[in-house]
Amino acid sequence: MLEKKEDLEFLEADEDIEEKMTGKEVRYILRISSSSRLLWDILVIVLAIYNSFFIPFQLAFYPPELSSTFIVCLDAFIDLVFMFDIFVNFRTTYISQITGNEVCNPKMIAA
Repeated sequence: MLEKKEDLEFLEADEDIEEKMTGKEVRYILRISSSSRLLWDILVIVLAIYNSFFIPFQLAFYPPELSSTFIVCLDAFIDLVFMFDIFVNFRTTYISQITGNEVCNPKMIAA
């Protein structure tokens, strides 16, 4: 892929040129390799595991304790996190399989 330091510098300069050509600054884009993205993914995985055990238990047995206000609010919060995750994924960069570069263009991310 990239064997020379000059190639890497060229790619970085190319991203600057693309930003100048479009005239728009890319805002609110989350890098795929950022630590905040890693923490977000861990949170979503933990909530998905919770749901994979809790929902079948609730449907099979439906104990009266599960209708408490806390559990209902927790379920609503988890659903909101999953909906917000959709928006986060539309604002997260990805690595192009063709070029191997990180794609930061919001239109290309959404496509």
